[in-house]
Amino acid sequence: MADPTSVKPSWRGLFAVQFLGFFSRGFLFGMVAILGKGLESAAVALLVYLAPYPLLSPLFGWLARTFRKDTAVHAGSALEIVVVGVALFAFAAKLLPLALVAIFLLGIQSALVGPSRYALVRDFGGRFGLVFGNGVLAMLASSSLVLGVLVSGLVSHSEHRVAWAVAVWLAATISGWALSLLVRVREAVPDVASLAVGNPVAYLQNSWHSAASRRGLNLGVLGNASFWMIGTLVLLSLWLHGIRVLRFSDTGVLVGLAIVGISYGLGCLAAAVLSRDRIELAFLPLGGLGMAACLSVAALLPLPSELFLLAVGGSAFASGFFKIPLLAWVQGRSRGRGQGSLMTYMSLANSVAVLLAVGLAWTCARVAACYGLSGSRGVLALAALWAWAAVLVVATKFPNVSSRTVAHVLMRLLFRLRVHGADVVPEYDGALLVCNHVWCRPHRRAACALSCCTTCGPAPWPTGSSA
Repeated sequence: MADPTSVKPSWRGLFAVQFLGFFSRGFLFGMVAILGKGLESAAVALLVYLAPYPLLSPLFGWLARTFRKDTAVHAGSALEIVVVGVALFAFAAKLLPLALVAIFLLGIQSALVGPSRYALVRDFGGRFGLVFGNGVLAMLASSSLVLGVLVSGLVSHSEHRVAWAVAVWLAATISGWALSLLVRVREAVPDVASLAVGNPVAYLQNSWHSAASRRGLNLGVLGNASFWMIGTLVLLSLWLHGIRVLRFSDTGVLVGLAIVGISYGLGCLAAAVLSRDRIELAFLPLGGLGMAACLSVAALLPLPSELFLLAVGGSAFASGFFKIPLLAWVQGRSRGRGQGSLMTYMSLANSVAVLLAVGLAWTCARVAACYGLSGSRGVLALAALWAWAAVLVVATKFPNVSSRTVAHVLMRLLFRLRVHGADVVPEYDGALLVCNHVWCRPHRRAACALSCCTTCGPAPWPTGSSA
């Protein structure tokens, strides 16, 4: 059941804010690329957009613990209207530096609103709505981002593109602010404690030590940051490989990025639907293996453009099965005011991972160029190696999750497994499944027990023995 501090508001306000907010971001990045006449401008804009995360995360983490999360969403949606005004003037005057200033302001707004928006998922749906809420939010973010970029391309070819840009942006931002007023929850008492509010390094260290008190939480945060590192490496390699090897135009690269974004959104939505109301950690090894296998094929084989995009899109789809259960599990380890600071901690770790991935990709491309090699394949191989490392960590740190996944797949494929009495097994508390009256061989008996554990729901900590 949901937390006693939460109410049961409708999801539509939160989902609408997510969709319209990322639509505005996609539209803005697309217009920056057009104004700068190349994808290089969009890459610079991405770095400018990420800059506020490590700089201001301590302050926003303190705000998330002190003030209401729905108030942060309302204020962020109003701030987005101001940012759009700056961006509109920049595009009308064709001033790329001012457009980058607008991107930086949008990064501040996103760093303020993002943690509160995702922290509200538990307030809206309780612990049983974590997977559904995160899956739909991720799907809306990716699809609206792609849609915003496509709309920016259509507007740029219009005869009255400035007027159309004003109309699109005002419609998206004003409606987003109006719909954000629907986001209202009953929250816990404010927490005035702070974690080194002006020092990002000290904030990261203190957050690490604070999360260490909850078993496995830091590992979950690192796993989520690894997803963002792998994703950044894949997007950069798609850009480099598409232009240098496959000879894509800028439009072709945008189509490839759209395929990756849509595939990722569909993967997140599929993970949410298949998990139903459970945090299904059994998807972790499957998602990790899917990512690693598809990226390895794309990095090692000289594929034509269609198969290359299929392999990269397949890795993006599989990544949804890795990210959504892990993110929901991390969110389930905290509640109340701790949700906001936990999401801020994750945002800071994710931004550091993205910046580290950009640095690694640049270094890999430069080193490969010195030896006359393909830097794009090197970046993609680096992403594949990181994905295999994630699979190895899941197999070693979450041993019963991996064994339950294998047992569940084998039992479903080889036997007609039927589960009776799953409704009496507690979702998050301990239970003892006794199989001594099952008439089968010992190895089948153990596999049946493991598969039943997977069917009935995961334990709160994957390495525990609560089942």
